[in-house]
Amino acid sequence: MQLRLDRLVCSQTGMSRREAKELIRKREILLNGKPCTAEEKVDPQVDTVSVKGETIFYRQYLYVMLNKPKGVVSATEDEVHRTVLDLLPEPLKRKGMFPAGRLDKDTRGFVLLTDDGAFAHDILSPRNHVEKTYLLQTDIPMDASDVEAFAQGIAIGGGDVCMPAMLRAVAPLDFRTACQGVYVRAGSFCYGEITIREGMYHQIRRMLQMRGKRVIELKRVKIGGLQLLGSLPEGQARMLTQEEIAQLRAGKQSD
Repeated sequence: MQLRLDRLVCSQTGMSRREAKELIRKREILLNGKPCTAEEKVDPQVDTVSVKGETIFYRQYLYVMLNKPKGVVSATEDEVHRTVLDLLPEPLKRKGMFPAGRLDKDTRGFVLLTDDGAFAHDILSPRNHVEKTYLLQTDIPMDASDVEAFAQGIAIGGGDVCMPAMLRAVAPLDFRTACQGVYVRAGSFCYGEITIREGMYHQIRRMLQMRGKRVIELKRVKIGGLQLLGSLPEGQARMLTQEEIAQLRAGKQSD
């Protein structure tokens, strides 16, 4: 596969064609260590391209784990709030990136960002029932009746009935740092972990509301078979490895 130099640089950096051509003209973009033209053909598997001294490693698609803090919206643009794309460091910014599955503004945790539409559709498709796991805190304690109600599937209004979900008690935690819970035995509990297999609008908050409880804190910690990394601070992002991408698919349970 061969690509024009300016197009390859744009696809990997997010800069415009105009910006790429200007850097090429200034000899700040080099092909195999030498100045070249924007129209030069590049084989990403063989040739080396550098931008301002930094080598570009070609990837057809990017898959990124972001630990979203509160107050950030899962959108590509917003006139009022910061978006998940605003949090990406420059090496992970490129055209076409979008959040594959949204978290509301007041929910923390794992957001998957990618420019691979087919992969995102596979992960998000209701038919595939990819599991998502959250840590939560409620204002009123939960108990065994809530666990049973969620296990049976619960109506949340508007004609929506949730698939069975698993709710477990966990030890009290700090939602800014916790990426998993420590399971505990409890007659009643305000801190829990819940795993769902769909993604209705404000689903978990609505589920608890139907049980007479309000969610105080909510954090997504797992998508499919991939756990949010405890070493990834809030507001930061990192690229996924091929092994981690495979883990994302591990929770898929197609009809």
